[in-house]
Amino acid sequence: MRKIRRAALAVACILFACGVLLSFGGCAEHGASTDSPAASPIIIGISVPRSEEAPVTNALLSIQNNLKPEEEIILKDAEGSNDKQEADIIELADQEIDVLLVIPNRYSGLQNAFAYCNSKSIPIIVFQTTTKYRDQVSAQIYFDYWRAGAETAKAVASRLAADGSLDEAEIEIGMINNNTRSHNVHNSNAFIEGLSSYKNIRILPPEYVVAGTIDDGIYCLYSYMDEYPSIKVLWSINDRCSIGAIYANLQGDTDEDLIFVSTGGTQDALKLVKAGRLLSTVWMDQQELGKRVVETVHRLLDKEAFEFEQVIEPVLVTKKNVDQFLKQEIT
Repeated sequence: MRKIRRAALAVACILFACGVLLSFGGCAEHGASTDSPAASPIIIGISVPRSEEAPVTNALLSIQNNLKPEEEIILKDAEGSNDKQEADIIELADQEIDVLLVIPNRYSGLQNAFAYCNSKSIPIIVFQTTTKYRDQVSAQIYFDYWRAGAETAKAVASRLAADGSLDEAEIEIGMINNNTRSHNVHNSNAFIEGLSSYKNIRILPPEYVVAGTIDDGIYCLYSYMDEYPSIKVLWSINDRCSIGAIYANLQGDTDEDLIFVSTGGTQDALKLVKAGRLLSTVWMDQQELGKRVVETVHRLLDKEAFEFEQVIEPVLVTKKNVDQFLKQEIT
């Protein structure tokens, strides 16, 4: 019966969260119209994992919106193994791209592909902080995920203090996590560190996921509830996991007072924050990311000065400020 219920929830949850994933068009090549003649059009190769959901999609749209008419994008979905992403990057390099934009699918493993780009004098911009590839890339432009985790920890501590839970003998906190991407590691580690001073808070063993889907959120919630029925807080790597967990919580026989927090700032998550179902999410300014990326691309190609490391600060969104961020989608 539990399997049937979970399967039914998975189907229903897709309808519940309709619209959480935006499409970037589904084509391999995107960009502004090239009807106007151009002697040497600028070609930007992009390799990103599409499972990163709306924030990545919005960043791609922002990049596209900031391009000049003579500039084009060739997009490769990096979801999967490092071998696949490495092969995709080499293929992009062989298409004579002028610059490569990358979200590494894993912590390391792209050194050979990056070396190939270096040998062809193709500059590389990564959308995260990385020590593994630091000597091979031209720029790092990323969100401060450490701050995202730290601010989320403060929100959780404040909520627990407000409802008197900090006086309990033990508070169990679960985490739906992914430890293969550096931004997820920074986010989760900062969250844990932010709560480390509370001796009665116990961080439960994490539930590790790969893509972080709505289904993952459903299954992870039930897994935690089966083993730790007194769990008080559930932290998720992204909004999709939280949406799935919240839906399962509303439909099941789980604790109605369970606190949910996540990262992403998607419109569906913001609506749940406004409704009081999600304590907080973290807004990432994708328009600013896209603007900075394109500016850096131009400076690179024009051989002008630019900052190697550019950090974009995130914003914690709670019920107090959620109205500022609703409907701030990129079209």
